[in-house]
Amino acid sequence: MSRVDILSNELGEIIAKVLIQEGISDIGKDSGLYGRIQKIASDLGIIEYKSGIEYGTTLILSDRDYLRVMDKIWHFILKGYLAPGRNILNPWFPNVHLTEEGKKFRERLLQTEENGK
Repeated sequence: MSRVDILSNELGEIIAKVLIQEGISDIGKDSGLYGRIQKIASDLGIIEYKSGIEYGTTLILSDRDYLRVMDKIWHFILKGYLAPGRNILNPWFPNVHLTEEGKKFRERLLQTEENGK
């Protein structure tokens, strides 16, 4: 059964920003990222929560939705906010870490969120 596209580019960017705020460290296919993306979409009221969405066992978002978020993550990598490697044991992709610029970007996101409350 094919899933319907739900996320616009703007919503994909919002979810990617939330991933940065929460601390993203692995963008690999086995990282649980799809489940995290669905959980964030549920928390933001974009999709209805269903048991298992945070683990990716319940699939709601389409492949194109996932790729929209991944496009934004790659955009942040190209901007220099994220870089390869999480630590000395995981120095390459799909592991990532916030760069100094990424930490500043994250702080701006958090400040914007605080000012909006």
